[in-house]
Amino acid sequence: MVEEKNRFEMLFTSTKSKLNGLREVITTQFSENNNCFSSLMQ
Repeated sequence: MVEEKNRFEMLFTSTKSKLNGLREVITTQFSENNNCFSSLMQ
């Protein structure tokens, strides 16, 4: 039972870190696109 819980927590942690990484990538992409857009508008 304890082993099962630990495995679930590890899975949850790795999924969470993947999501955080993905969110960072999206944020970076969005900032870059925003900068390009701002340059085009000038």
